[in-house]
Formats: sequence, structure tokens, C-alpha cells
Amino acid sequence: VQLVFVGGRSPAFGLLLVGVFALTVGDVVWAFGEIGRLDFAPHVVDAPFLIVPSAISVAMMHPSASHVVRPIRDEPRVRSTSRSLVVSSALIVPPVLLVLPGRITPMTVLLSIGLCATSALRVAHAMSRDDRSRAELMYRAAHDDLTDLPSRSLLIDQIDRVLHTSDGPLSLLFIDLDHFKNVNDLMGHHAGDELLVRVSERLVATVRARDLVARISGDEFVVLAEGLDESSGIALADRIRRAVGEPFALTGGEVFCTASIGVSTARAGDDVTPATLIREADTAMYESKSTRNETTVFDQSMQDRSTRRMEIERLLRHQTEAPNLTTWFQPIVDTERGCVAGFEALLRWEALGAEISPAEFIPIAEDSGMIVAIGAFVLDEACRQAAWWRANIDHADDLYVSVNVSARQIASSDIVDTVASCLQRHGLAPSALWLEITESVMTEDTAVTAAAMTGLRLLGVRLALDDFGTGYSSLSGLQYLPVSRLKIDRQFVAGLGSDTSNDKLVRCITAVAASFDLDVVAEGVETREQLAALHELGCTQIQGFLFSRPVPADEVPAIHARLDRRQARQHRHRRHTRRPTATP
Repeated sequence: VQLVFVGGRSPAFGLLLVGVFALTVGDVVWAFGEIGRLDFAPHVVDAPFLIVPSAISVAMMHPSASHVVRPIRDEPRVRSTSRSLVVSSALIVPPVLLVLPGRITPMTVLLSIGLCATSALRVAHAMSRDDRSRAELMYRAAHDDLTDLPSRSLLIDQIDRVLHTSDGPLSLLFIDLDHFKNVNDLMGHHAGDELLVRVSERLVATVRARDLVARISGDEFVVLAEGLDESSGIALADRIRRAVGEPFALTGGEVFCTASIGVSTARAGDDVTPATLIREADTAMYESKSTRNETTVFDQSMQDRSTRRMEIERLLRHQTEAPNLTTWFQPIVDTERGCVAGFEALLRWEALGAEISPAEFIPIAEDSGMIVAIGAFVLDEACRQAAWWRANIDHADDLYVSVNVSARQIASSDIVDTVASCLQRHGLAPSALWLEITESVMTEDTAVTAAAMTGLRLLGVRLALDDFGTGYSSLSGLQYLPVSRLKIDRQFVAGLGSDTSNDKLVRCITAVAASFDLDVVAEGVETREQLAALHELGCTQIQGFLFSRPVPADEVPAIHARLDRRQARQHRHRRHTRRPTATP
């Protein structure tokens, strides 16, 4: 009867069911014949038993027999009440048939009781097994399969319980392993899984017995410490960082690991939810990730920054082609020749009711990958403007435009095609375009980066190394990078004349540039004293507020004309003052 309700219908299954049914009928008929209830001819009693091997043999030889042994992937079906009644009735029928008409002997009663008892035991065993299975399923649903730690759902339940039942403080520690991806990439995912298990064991051994350690995703763990205030939570986080910092002996070798931890705290009666506590600790953890292997306690300013960052990222995804994402230009003056040599394109963005600094939104665009689309927009706008200037402004035949390009743009597969397309679309000579790269490109030692920079140089575009001296500067890198210019960062220029160390550093940069036959441009020049110091050091290409702030594209012709006249006068004045006097 139970077999009838099993799924997986097929010809082989039908034949198997016929064989089992024939066996049941044959046994019942034979049994009743033995006790004198039925009187059939022997060949009638034997007929069902002949069907059994025939049906089962044909079933096993049928092609659909493979479906009988195939594991069932579907969700288990809920048994209806009617099916349960049918199965239960099948258990009751045999003893009833035995005791209804005819003689009731002690043996029949004993057999009936035995049959009912064993059936009851079978049902009890099935119910017990079902309860164990249900308990196992509930445990597995609330625990991580790899580490056997509580999962997010159980963690949230426990936080909620503590918030409503405890009258003391609690601390929540959000733990993220630093550079865990390197273990997976270099040693394989099996090593990463082994490391996660070892970390979970070490966390459980480090915290108190009453603390809850949970794994909520990937390499992220959370510790719920009831009764710990902020200072105690920080102390626990520092113990965890020291414990995780000890080497791990994995199957594939020894591995060192560090952890960044964020801490959020609450007290009984606070208007806070488990999700809020986890989010706050997560936010604090990301503050720690900026320096790695640190402990950071959440404060509201972190949440404000995180909220603003999300809002900026959301707006950026819709602003690449919008009118309020504009390109302004700042002149680069050649004081030796007495003219404006070019303009640097600088992105400006008005959103959220004010102008947002590039220092704030450019890193967000870098992290989100939107810098590629934004960079293409700036590049196209700069090439368009430069082509118009060279065609319509007097004495601007050699004017160039300089555009910042991020390491992510350089690494993109179509940067060379993008630049070539812009130059062709606007009819701009490649020599009129400088692309400024940052020193982070030096760390991108990949074939794609090298090929992209070589391709740009083959186009005739010139490359400048921006903010030189502030990052991972390397003289050996200058030997291999196809750059033609160094740009001195404004932080070094600001201290000229007042800080001798800055004077020495700028002198060193200009000497390095000269030895590699590179141009030098000084950024952030704001005073005549800085200009004089740069001239003394041999740097004559200047960019800064001393000459002009960044201006919109429509103001460039006026700025160019004014600076050209000013520089021409100063150039004539310098030539006159340098003219040698006649010997009497």
C-alpha cells in the first residue's frame, strides 16, 4: 500500500508494482486456504506466484528501470490525511479478518496482538525518525555547513533575545579576514575552506563560553558578547586579532592571516534592532579595512559617510552624460617661452545641492568601476574642446590638452581604441593630447597594462606621470614606463621657500627628470615666491592659482589671451634685464 504512493511512475515501476501486488494476493489466498476460510484449486493458488517473477524480471529488463534507482531530487511531498488513513487501514485489515467469523483461539488472538503491536512499534519508530530528521534539518538550517557555527538567522534570534532579556550591555564584533582571496587564488578553494575551519576553531577558543560565534558569509564572522561594554568589546577584539595573527598550519603549508574588526555596542532598553547592530559593526569593520588588521568602534559619522557614499554612487550611475557633470580647464603656462602651453581637463560635478569635490567622488567611481565610462566622457569632451581651440583661437596652433587617466582605464581592454576614436572623431592631432597616469600604474605589472601604454605611445599620444613622489615611485619604473613628463605634486610645491626638505625634494625630482630627459610641470603654484623658487630649480612649466583657477570651457579663449599677453610682457622684461651691459 505504501509503495503505491511512491513517486517516479514508469513502465518498469508499474511492472514492479504488479509483481508485489501478485505476491500479496498469492500470500493472502494461500493463508486463508491454510486456515480453511477459502477453498481454491491448487493451480488457482499458484497463479499469482507465477506472475511475481515474470513481472519483476520484465521490469528489471525494461529500459525505464534506470528511473527506479535514480535519486529523487524533488522536494518531499506532504502526505495527505486520506493517504494516511488508507495505510492505517491496511494495518488493521489482517487482524480483523482473523477474528471476525469462525473460531477464536488463543493463538489467533496472540498473533493479532503481535501484529498490532509490531505495527504500532513501526509507526512509533517512523515518527521518532521523522522527529530526528526534522531536528537535524532545523539545526542545519541554523548552522553553517563548513564550520558548524551558527548562521545569520540564529545570530539574529540570539541578538533579539539578548536585547529583550538582558539588563546589561552587549558588544557585537564584525570580523573580516584580510586578503583571504589570496589564499583561494594561490592555494585553491580547499585551502581556503580549511583556513575558515581553523579560524572558526580559534575564535571559539578565544571568546568566552557564553559568547556566540557565527559565520554569516564567506570570510566574515560575528561574535555576540553579552555583558561587555565598549572598552571590554575592544579588548576582546584585540585578543581575537592576536589569535588570528598566529600562523595556521594547513595541509598545503603555513599561512599567516590578519583580521579587520568593527565593534558596535548597545544596552538593554536601547531602541535598536539586530539588523541595525550588525550594520553598524559592518560599517566600522570597513573603516578598519582601510588600514587592515585594526579594531574600529562604530560612531554615527561612519554611518553618515557610508550613507553619503551610497548616495554618491547611486547618482554617479545616472550622471555620466548629465549636464551637471562638466569638464573645466586649468592652464599650464610655459614661463620660459612666455605663453600658455596647454590646459588640463578637470572634472566638476554639482549634485545634492552643492559641488562635490573630485577627491570625494573619483575614488568612489574607481571602486565601483564607473571611472571607465566617466573617463571616456572627459576624454571626448577634452578632445572636442582642444580641436576647437586650435582652430579658432589665435596663436593656439600648438595648444594641447592634458587628461587624467586612471589605472583602471589603462587596464581596460579598449583604452587604445577609445583614444584613437576620440582623436579621429574630433580631428585632433595625437601630439595635442597628454594622458596623465598615476603612480599606481607602476604596481599594475600586467601584460594588458604594458600593451595599453605601448599602444597609446604608438598612436602618438604622450604620457605624463602625475603626482610624482606621493605614491610608489620607482626609478626603475621610470626606466621602463613610456612617459615623457613628470608632474610635481602640489604638497611639495606648497612648502617651497619655507621648508628646506621640500626644496631638496623638488630639486631631486627635477634632477631625476633631467637625467631621464623628461619634462617637468609643477602643480599648485599659488605665490610668486614659489614661482621664483621653481625657476631657480629649473622648472619653467607652471600650473596653479597664481595664473588661473580652473574655468569652464567657454572662458578658455579669454584666459588664453590674457595669460599670453601677460607672459609675453614678462618674457620681454626678463630678456631685457638679462641683456649684458656694454664694456666702456
